Amino acid sequence: MQGKHGVKSLEYWFDDRAGKVFCLVHAPNKEATEVVHREPQGLTSNQVSTLPMQARTGVALVLVLGVTWGMLLGASAVHRILGNSGASVAIRILALILASLAVEMLVQALRVAGLTGHAAA
Repeated sequence: MQGKHGVKSLEYWFDDRAGKVFCLVHAPNKEATEVVHREPQGLTSNQVSTLPMQARTGVALVLVLGVTWGMLLGASAVHRILGNSGASVAIRILALILASLAVEMLVQALRVAGLTGHAAA
């Protein structure tokens, strides 16, 4: 079945506690990976992560780290410009932005895990 769709199984792991199987495959595309799981066993993948998806995530994390580093380097200058009350307001705004991003990521993770009634986008 794998050769028919150009998919090569490289490794798999079973998580007893979660009752989940994780597969590492080399495939021409996401659809071929899904077909190889669906056709012989009727199984479907809850989540398929491609290398470009993982690369984008890595780049995003590096950018966030870079921005954070830049903010730390410029924090004293910003504090001098805004003063105590201005810096306090800026911190609260940034905290709200980070909290909203964290909630969005949590909701997305719950959708992928199938713990909500909505399908992953």
